[in-house]
Amino acid sequence: MIEQNIHNNEAEKVHFAVMAIGAAADLMGITPSEMHNRLDKVGLVKNLLFDLYDVEHTQSLEYVAEDVVEALNNWEKT
Repeated sequence: MIEQNIHNNEAEKVHFAVMAIGAAADLMGITPSEMHNRLDKVGLVKNLLFDLYDVEHTQSLEYVAEDVVEALNNWEKT
């Protein structure tokens, strides 16, 4: 039972990340693949989409997309 709950939680995080990456890519006018690569390069797939899932998944998809784009722009500058 515990293993299934962990598996379900991970699946929910993956689903959320896919949705967020797609929405952010649309917002920037790039492909989801390019968005994923850019996010992964600066560590935001893990640090934002997975590690902050508990907070981020409670927001609207539009808010999350804007948050992802803002974070990406900031992290790519450093």
